[in-house]
Amino acid sequence: MTLNGSHVDRLLGAPELRPFVDWLVRRIELGHPLQGRMVRAVANADERAAIAAIIGRSLGTGASISVDFDRLEEIVRTSGAAPSLTAAVEHLRGSIVVRAEHAQQQRRAWDAAHDVLDAFVADWPEHAAWALSMRTRGSARRLVSTPEAVHLLLERVVAVLAELPSNGEALPRLAARLLGSAHALDLGMPAATLVLSALNRGDGRAVEHRACAPTPASGASW
Repeated sequence: MTLNGSHVDRLLGAPELRPFVDWLVRRIELGHPLQGRMVRAVANADERAAIAAIIGRSLGTGASISVDFDRLEEIVRTSGAAPSLTAAVEHLRGSIVVRAEHAQQQRRAWDAAHDVLDAFVADWPEHAAWALSMRTRGSARRLVSTPEAVHLLLERVVAVLAELPSNGEALPRLAARLLGSAHALDLGMPAATLVLSALNRGDGRAVEHRACAPTPASGASW
């Protein structure tokens, strides 16, 4: 069954039904199924009358009504308005994000953004504590704003760490060779911040990076 927008508008789009549709939107966002019965406080007599007109029976005069979602779903479908009540609501308000599902998707995206660290730690186990801190403290996340940007930043950081010690190679040259910009490892740049946190374990304790990982005395090389 396809959605008929004009039918949905006529069925649920009246101004007096806006509080009712708002309520349906909130339930969808919270992941609550539009099934069974649910008691709802009614904003005013106009809203009550509009809902009664949809379901074809009186809803009394009390401060609340009992909404039969299954009956409303049947009305939406049999009227040819939409394949489901949820589809009808989304026609009126646009795509609705279920908050719990969105939060879970975001958590998975942020976790996946750090997956580049797993392969790095397999080869460089001395950085395991630093890699764990990247995940738990969200250090990279504070420097850039999206999971995709975190993934790219960490790829750049581990590429630098895998090349250290630099045996005196100037930082601008190292940065240009590995990161495509002579200034990518300038003090305060995101990549430089995380590389230094790795060399210092992020907790003030220096890591022995293979043979050595000298802290730059002049800022000229690692």
